[in-house]
Amino acid sequence: MTAEFHKANRQRLYAEMKDGSTAVFFSGSAPRQSADAYYTFFTNRNFLYLT
Repeated sequence: MTAEFHKANRQRLYAEMKDGSTAVFFSGSAPRQSADAYYTFFTNRNFLYLT
């Protein structure tokens, strides 16, 4: 995926938001690789991104 893809997604979201509103996104939970193993990399659920 290119940077333009992500930029366009952010622009579409911003266009839909009302003035003074805030968007909060839940990162979900760690996916399982198998019944007893998780993938070595996943989103930190405590990470906050402000832009």
